[in-house]
Formats: sequence, C-alpha cells, structure tokens
Amino acid sequence: MEIYLSKLQISGFRNHKSTELNLPEGLNVFYGNNGHGKSSLLEAIYMLSIAKSHKSSSDKELINWNTLEENGHMQILGISRSEDITTQAQIDIDASNKDLSFRKSLRINGIKCNSFDFVGNINSIFFEAEDIEIIYGGPGKRRRYLDILIGQSIPSYLKDIQRYKRVITQKNKLLRRIREKKAEKKELIFWNERLAYEGSKIIDIRRKSISSLSANSIDHHIDLSGGEEIELQYKTKILSSNENTQIEINSLSNHEIESKFLETLIKYSDNEIRQGVSIYGPHRDDIDILFNNRIAGKHASRGQARTIAFALKLSEAIFVENTTGRVPVIILDDILSELDPNRRMLILNMFKNYQQVILTVTESGLLPDKIKKVSNIYNICSGSVEIKSF
Repeated sequence: MEIYLSKLQISGFRNHKSTELNLPEGLNVFYGNNGHGKSSLLEAIYMLSIAKSHKSSSDKELINWNTLEENGHMQILGISRSEDITTQAQIDIDASNKDLSFRKSLRINGIKCNSFDFVGNINSIFFEAEDIEIIYGGPGKRRRYLDILIGQSIPSYLKDIQRYKRVITQKNKLLRRIREKKAEKKELIFWNERLAYEGSKIIDIRRKSISSLSANSIDHHIDLSGGEEIELQYKTKILSSNENTQIEINSLSNHEIESKFLETLIKYSDNEIRQGVSIYGPHRDDIDILFNNRIAGKHASRGQARTIAFALKLSEAIFVENTTGRVPVIILDDILSELDPNRRMLILNMFKNYQQVILTVTESGLLPDKIKKVSNIYNICSGSVEIKSF
C-alpha cells in the first residue's frame, strides 16, 4: 500500500512562522539558500513519523521564539493518504515565556495519544549527508539509527526499549549499592533475570532486522558501486569472546539468546559491580558494516561511505514496506550537492518509482532538466514557500 503526504501545516517551528502546503504525489523539490528553512521543513515532516526531532534532543530548540510574544504555540500537522485511508498526525508544543516551560501533545486523527501509538502511522525514510556518520560514527549512532527504523515499523519495539531502560536504571542503582557495601550481591539475581528477558527481545528483533537490511542492501550497493560488496552484521557482547558471534547469534532462538545473556551476566557480575554500571546487553551492542569484507568505518573513503549510506536507505524503504505493508514517503535533504551530474541522475532514478519523494537542493540547477519537467518545485526563502515552474 503506497502512501503520500497530501497536506502539511507548520507554525512556530524553527524559522517557519506559518507554512501551509498541499503536496501532490511524485517528486516535490524545495530549493533555496542554506538557513532559509529547507531542512527544517523536512525535519518537521519526519517528526510526523517518529514523534520527535532526529536532529535535536530538546523540544526547546524547535520553537520559533518569536511566537512567544504571540501565543507560544508550535504545531506540525500532516495528512497522509493511501487508497481510501486518510491519516492526520499532529504535534503541538506549548511554551511559556514566563517560566520557559513546555507541554507537548500528540494526536492521531484528532485523538490524543502517547508516542507509542503515534509513531509509524505515517511512514517515511529520511536521508541527509550526515548519514555517513552511520558508517564513521560510534556504536551509539548505529544503535539509534536502528532503533528509529525499527520503532516506526514494529510498534511493540519502542515499548520493549522503554522496559529495558527501566530495568537498566534499577540494576545500575543496585550495582552501585553493592559496590558501596550497602546491598548484597544475591539481589542481582532478580534484575539479571529481568534484564536477560527484556534484552533478549530487543536483540532478537534487531538481529532479524539487520539480516533483512543486509540482504536488501547487497543488490542496491552493487548497482550503485559497480560491483563492490557490503554486508551488515549484528554484534553483541552477550556471547563468550571465543564464539563466532555472527554465526552464533543468527542460529539461536529467542529463548537461547535469553539463556546466553543470563549466563554472561552471571559470569561477569563482579566486573559490573566494580564499574557500577551494566556493561553487557543491547545498550552496548553494535552493527558491523562490512565493505569488501572490511570494516567500512575504517577502510571506506567518504565517497564509498556515501554510496553505502544510499544503499542502506534504499533497503530501509524495502524493510518498512515488508514490515508494515506500506510504502514510505522518501525524504532526501540536500544529497545532490556533492554528486556529479551522472551520479545525481542515478540516485534520482533509483527513487523515482516511489509514490512520493520530497527533496531539497540549494539551487534548482542541480536538477537535470528531465527531472524538472516531472517535478513539483518550490522556492523557500526566510521560512516562506512559493511554488515555481520551469
């Protein structure tokens, strides 16, 4: 089932004081100088999928503070359509200039809901130049990347993450109390069992998702690179160091993962007590991205890393479709600037069959003429959007 975003309203968000757009299917292109609101427009659209900003950890940074002189209200509202189904997603943040307090609310079809019920109603895949940090960055970036993708595809996953974090918090408090001789080591039994139970569910979903992403990425990367190979592997520390982690984790059932996890927690409990934190579990796991059988983060050039990121994004779209039954909206933020004309055309052609693609460029000249003819083109200047024709 294909979906597209038919309407977008933004008010009080970053440098968008008030923006309202009716978006058609197909390729929608927004161009304009940097700092005028292109990226923030796409950020707002992506928030309709994941309920938060992927760029900022604080809602305070999203608000156009000039609005505090008026009503102190930020809103993002989007309407998606697919066949005969219409979905309205809405994010509101009320801010007080007096005490700088914030109140955030989420609604689907006008009904207030929590983030678990909000995420994934409007599916989208977001790609920006900074996504090469998935390859070059640390394990935390790759875990966050995977959690966002799975979170909007498998609703139960976000609840699994929340429960796991609660257990980690309680266990860490206990570890510090044991280290300070204020609690007994035997008290760890309960929390280790809880951690193994909750954590094994996360590992199971992640390793299956990585297996799917890896399989879908291979052909895309071969097409983009001219034959070079990539592979994704889920790496976990819950297995003993003398085991072949990749083969082992993919061959285990969820129950076996739980048992292995618990064995590791028991075996290395003294380690964790000394450090006062939980050092084994999915919160410390990683994804190995292999490029021609070598770690891409250490051996891939910037151009090669960009190609790997493109392949990952294409495979993400397939993953979302296979998991949810819905073809996602594709969001591409200024990805053409560093590419030569042939490469631009190749990338645009790979996304052309999607129901809706929303793209930003710094100048309309970056678009091939044949793409302009079939695109809906808008100019953004100082947070204002104007339809253009070429």
